[in-house]
Amino acid sequence: NYPDAKYIRYEGWSDGDLNPNLKEGESYYLSASDADALNNIFQKISQQMSESSINLGSTVQIKDIVSPYFNMPANTAAVSVKSYDCTGFSSGEPTWSSTGTPLSDAVTIDTATRAVKVTGFDFNHNFVAENGRNEDNPTQSGTFHGRKLVITFTVTPKDGFWGGNNVPTNGTDSGVYAKDGTKIATFDVPTVNVPLEIPDLTASNKNIYLLGTAPTASDLGTFEVPTGVDAWKTAYVNISPIEADKAISNTEDTENIELSVTVTPKYTGVGVDSSVKIGPVQSAVTKTATANIYVFKPELTFKDSEVYYGDTVPENYNGNKVSEQWKHGETLDTAVTMAGTAPTLTLTYTPGTGIADGIINTTNDIPVAVTAKIDSTDVTDHTTFVHTKCADDNTCTDPANGKFWLHVNTCTLTITKTGCDTDKDANQSFIFNVSGPKSMQVTVQENGTAKIVGLPVGDYTVTEDGNWSWRYTAQNTGDVTLSAVNHDAKVTINNDRTDPDWLSGDNYAVNHVGGIKAQGTFVGA
Repeated sequence: NYPDAKYIRYEGWSDGDLNPNLKEGESYYLSASDADALNNIFQKISQQMSESSINLGSTVQIKDIVSPYFNMPANTAAVSVKSYDCTGFSSGEPTWSSTGTPLSDAVTIDTATRAVKVTGFDFNHNFVAENGRNEDNPTQSGTFHGRKLVITFTVTPKDGFWGGNNVPTNGTDSGVYAKDGTKIATFDVPTVNVPLEIPDLTASNKNIYLLGTAPTASDLGTFEVPTGVDAWKTAYVNISPIEADKAISNTEDTENIELSVTVTPKYTGVGVDSSVKIGPVQSAVTKTATANIYVFKPELTFKDSEVYYGDTVPENYNGNKVSEQWKHGETLDTAVTMAGTAPTLTLTYTPGTGIADGIINTTNDIPVAVTAKIDSTDVTDHTTFVHTKCADDNTCTDPANGKFWLHVNTCTLTITKTGCDTDKDANQSFIFNVSGPKSMQVTVQENGTAKIVGLPVGDYTVTEDGNWSWRYTAQNTGDVTLSAVNHDAKVTINNDRTDPDWLSGDNYAVNHVGGIKAQGTFVGA
């Protein structure tokens, strides 16, 4: 008797364990010495046995709850409900009639709970037993062995479901329910392998600025993965990150980048079983797309400027820069969608030879080189420089060692002599000393002029040599400042003639510059 009663072995229990269904205080084995005692034992057993509280009559409801990955039947007509007669048993297994009998008005569909419900099958009446019975009077033997209920409908994957292996077709609450809603039995949950339906990976080209942030593979590819209320669509797959087949540069174009994303079934799956049509095991699917990255680089346009020999070097060259554009080929960044903003260029200007201590000491044009940097990175080699030639000047060429020219101008000083008596002193010459950044001596005949070209800027003083033209006395000296503003100056020296005139004025001096006789123009350089 309990609690000492033991079972020997039952599947699911360990040897020697107490039967978990034993109830304390009840007898579990009885003995009888004669027929009357045995009759009493059967009565006790009968009293201890409680009747089943579960009614398996026609009010029992079968619920087949369709999982969220599949479409519900469109209507009750899409659901077949038939009963099949058991024709007997063979080797302990029931055999069935080939033709079923449809049940009318047995199906309802609850879209809210995704349930296909079937009622009207009397399990109490139709239970299957190997011993035949009279269907109308089960206490009598006969040929009726019971019936089974077969519910058939087709499910298809819902639109948007990505598929996978071992996908359940039924919810875990599918089963047999009593009229009051009590669950009597739960169905096994069958699974199927659903073909992978994976959306395409799309790619888009990107435009970036030189040294800008290079896009990642996920920036280039678009692969919509459902989330939130749509997460069910990808419940049975794993999704890899988007990958690129090559490194991405931010200094040069990167073209024909193959992007890929791989979708793998979350579960291994089982093989094809034609009897339940679970479908073939699904394998990984890879989607690919091709993208390009275009790097927009600076194009700087410069124009020349004018400076003067002897002047200081310009403090900056802001006026020489005409424009800054960011381009890819002939396409401007303003014509397309760009990633990020244009970087700030730092420009350094380096003039060529002809400058000493900040002073322009050459009359030759000076090329100016330009270095471009983004932060601390030199991007000169990635920059296009455009030189705007001077208007109407066919001699203005592109500088070989720079990006634009400083065209060096020189100053001109014209000395005019007045007061010479040409009747008495024909061909009389007058010598003038010019002092300043460039000093020299020039000669003017009669009331003529001397033009000095190629002078640097600066302060000049012009004085007449009175010892040479002793018959004349200079009334003034000439002081002048040559500059970019006053680069073509004039000085007039007036003389008075002194008597007597016992010497003629036929002696005169001739200017020679570089071995060439010159009567009025002098090169100050």
